[in-house]
Amino acid sequence: MLKKILFFFVIFFMGSFIFSFEECTTAIVGSKVTPDGSILLWKNRDTSHLFNKVVFIKDEPYSYYGVVNSGEEAGRYVYGGINIKGFAIINSVAVNLPQKCGEEKDLEGLIMAEALRKCKTVDDFEKFISENLGESLGALSNFGVIDAGGNGAIFEVYNHGYNRLNLKDFKEGYIINTNFSRSGKEYEGAGYVRFLEVKKLFEGRKNFGIEFLLENVVRDIDNFFVPISSNNKWINTVDSINRSSTASCMIFQVFTEKKLRKYSTMWIVLGEPLTSLAVPIFLGSESIPDELFKGKFAPISEISHNIKMVVRPKKGGHLTNYLDYSTYLNSGMKEMFRREEEEILKDTELFLKKRPDKKDMVKFQNRIAKRVYDFLHAFYERIKFKKY
Repeated sequence: MLKKILFFFVIFFMGSFIFSFEECTTAIVGSKVTPDGSILLWKNRDTSHLFNKVVFIKDEPYSYYGVVNSGEEAGRYVYGGINIKGFAIINSVAVNLPQKCGEEKDLEGLIMAEALRKCKTVDDFEKFISENLGESLGALSNFGVIDAGGNGAIFEVYNHGYNRLNLKDFKEGYIINTNFSRSGKEYEGAGYVRFLEVKKLFEGRKNFGIEFLLENVVRDIDNFFVPISSNNKWINTVDSINRSSTASCMIFQVFTEKKLRKYSTMWIVLGEPLTSLAVPIFLGSESIPDELFKGKFAPISEISHNIKMVVRPKKGGHLTNYLDYSTYLNSGMKEMFRREEEEILKDTELFLKKRPDKKDMVKFQNRIAKRVYDFLHAFYERIKFKKY
């Protein structure tokens, strides 16, 4: 009995004690359970680098799109991305994998940028990792990868080894990951509460689309063990999927049919997802809107942060984990953001049915990015001095 009590104590509190690494929540969703036959790769990026940007890097053999920290626009450290061949990659730190003192570490961003430049398939990535194992690799991570052939896998990688988990072996049609590896030491990882929350949201579903992920998963602020009450004034989101440390969300939607591949889409939410909206970036556009890139801080990331400071006004220590839930609800923020994003999703779906060319793709994604920025800016101006 004592062992069981200690086990649940560890699972519940582990996510609150570990802040020294990037705690991310991720999933791969296979084409058998998506409405349009695409394969999806999702990551909520939790990090101390709260201002992110999106870049497009012209390179050989493959150019690629990537999410980077502001100030790292060269794209040599990428925290999720997709290349022009439809190969996409994300990661989450795996705390319970072995790590030797004195060896390289924290090079996952460099590894992902190199993989995007060099890999076309999931098998290519395995070859890339196996050829670079050793003390200089600098990995302690679960890498999620998908390709345009509809293949997906999680690679649990440390400097001297890896374990491959293939999507096809998961009967549910998806793989969920947080900050522990299935091949690592049991109960020594982190992110167990978030894992259980995603599992709860996913279980029993037969159909997973972009709308479901954006509306029901990436912005989830519930806690598996302590559900939100309607009487809450404040909510501690330290163990939620959407957290105060969530700097961006990315969903890579890859179409496996060759003639549709250029319409594969990177759905990017810059800023804490609760305080921002998704912008589509099309694989065939080879372009990034200014609102996702320009300036010291990308404009959407910056205005999202301003809204965040209204609904998370507490500063210092662990106070930043607390969301002013009454302001979030009473300002109309939840419903207004949902309605606007639903319209963006509908408009994007109708646009892609026209089978647009590159020029039209660039214009459309630029228009949506401006629309998102204008919406967020107007909302911030409306609520910044109000009390709810």
